[in-house]
Amino acid sequence: MKTYDNIVAHLGDKASFYLDHVSQKVTKDELQLPDKNIVDNVFGVREGRKRALCSIP
Repeated sequence: MKTYDNIVAHLGDKASFYLDHVSQKVTKDELQLPDKNIVDNVFGVREGRKRALCSIP
């Protein structure tokens, strides 16, 4: 929980404003959450990208 405490410390007086907010317009069911491996899918090394990176002097 140390990370959460760091975030609260950085946010200061506005911590509860940002962290305790509950949207009245967008429900949880309306959110489209990405896959848990989205970062690997977007930024991962693919065969074509690997060849391109290898060709850079």
